[in-house]
Amino acid sequence: SMEVGIRVEQPGVAPTHVASCYFTMVARVGEGDDARSVPVDPLEYGEEIEARRRDKAIRRQEAYRRRQSSPPKAPTREEFELLTRLHAAQEQPGFSGRLAGRLTSMSWERMYPELENVPSKVFGGYLVRRAYELATIQAEELAPNRPVIVRVNRINFLQPVRIGDKLKLASRVVYTGRTSVTVEVTIERISWDRVTRALCNTCVFTFVNVDERMRAQPVAPVYPTTYAEDARYLEVYRWHQRLKTRRAAPAGGKARRERPYAQWPTPMPEP
Repeated sequence: SMEVGIRVEQPGVAPTHVASCYFTMVARVGEGDDARSVPVDPLEYGEEIEARRRDKAIRRQEAYRRRQSSPPKAPTREEFELLTRLHAAQEQPGFSGRLAGRLTSMSWERMYPELENVPSKVFGGYLVRRAYELATIQAEELAPNRPVIVRVNRINFLQPVRIGDKLKLASRVVYTGRTSVTVEVTIERISWDRVTRALCNTCVFTFVNVDERMRAQPVAPVYPTTYAEDARYLEVYRWHQRLKTRRAAPAGGKARRERPYAQWPTPMPEP
């Protein structure tokens, strides 16, 4: 496998760092059932910054593998109390909050030859775009002003989509912060002959609700009800907590007083 990093900057007198993206890819040869993974040539790291990037990529990969292989983490006392408050609120007379189970959408789509990338397979970028579009529409259910994407939490390609497949795209709101909405989108493929039915993509996007001046505005809280909704809620809540910890960590011996996204064209979510 290989990891490719992309840095996006906004030009100006002092270029502004807008986004960083990391893509993990594998090298494959062959087609259909004969396709197989092949090793890639190792890189040489001549400069210190290149070695640091390599080390960070290795740590990201190891952390992801640990999360995938470890059993679900039980809620901490703080997390348990958070979920208890959310569930207790639903039992109150006159409760009118937004339930996670009702903040869902679904779409169907057929894959046609014009979407072909490699032989008989659909271009992955098209699937990501469709997932993003559905997630944006879903976020509008809770963002009364305008939902602006601020982070792609995760995009996983589990298996290829083939020409002729029918896709079922399902979106759901899984978490809200004070001004942010996190939406999960799953894509399921159904083969043309209806023999194969499998999950092919999972995507998680975070949006922030902004006004006409791009200032973050509050969103209504979402209330999970089932165990599955609790688990999805906690997963994103923990991600927000890790992000807050990284922001608060000293940089170069000094605490960061200005958030790294302060000059971004869009604001970041506030848990």
